[in-house]
Amino acid sequence: MEQENDIDSETGQLVEASWNPFDPDFLINPYPQYELLRDQDPVHRTAFGNLVVTRFDDVAEVLRNPNTSVDR
Repeated sequence: MEQENDIDSETGQLVEASWNPFDPDFLINPYPQYELLRDQDPVHRTAFGNLVVTRFDDVAEVLRNPNTSVDR
């Protein structure tokens, strides 16, 4: 799977946690990539500017919080 350098959203440090949902390896087995994202970059900003939240508790918090919205 091709890796790009990204900035860890929690620590601000450079990590190699890239997420390409169209990569053939990801389509065959996405779970190792999800684990990498959860461990190294749990709130991942994609190349398109979207955020991908990968930890259950973080997802639950985002869904409960009225300050998080796509309408902002």
